[in-house]
Amino acid sequence: MPNWNYNRLTVSGKRKDVGEFKKKAVREYSREFVEGEESKTDLSFDNFVPMPEELKSTTSPYTPETDEEKKKSKELKKKFGTDNWYDWKMMNWGVKWDTEAQLIEKHSDLLVYEFDTPWGPPDKWLQKTSLLYPDLSFTLEYEEPGMAFAGTLHAQGGDTCDEPREYVNEDPDE
Repeated sequence: MPNWNYNRLTVSGKRKDVGEFKKKAVREYSREFVEGEESKTDLSFDNFVPMPEELKSTTSPYTPETDEEKKKSKELKKKFGTDNWYDWKMMNWGVKWDTEAQLIEKHSDLLVYEFDTPWGPPDKWLQKTSLLYPDLSFTLEYEEPGMAFAGTLHAQGGDTCDEPREYVNEDPDE
């Protein structure tokens, strides 16, 4: 079970660009573990940086045994840089799972989302997404209390700047 990283993402810019981002961010899906239950996230990493279909049914780690499996692994690595879903998500999102985010504040020129991710912030996703929306500014505040790290990641037009800070536990019971 992972340590959970708490994230607060602020997206700001012109009304048109913010509106396009907000519309693309939403995803409805079925929960795999609860038959028939529908759910919605206000922000899906997969909507911006989609995982290739060919990798969705793979296992991690992938250990090909037959000649056919070895050939398939080689083809996937050539095409995507990896042969499994986990490595692809770590390379392209920085985290192993998509998120269930809540849009907690919205204005015509600003959106604020809160969500959790396993082990750390989705830094690679943020960098790639900022390339898709070069006129938007992204600020991701993150905290991972289990490993006691925190910081703020800024991104615009593919450029990122990470400002780590000391994690301070404000819970007097811990």
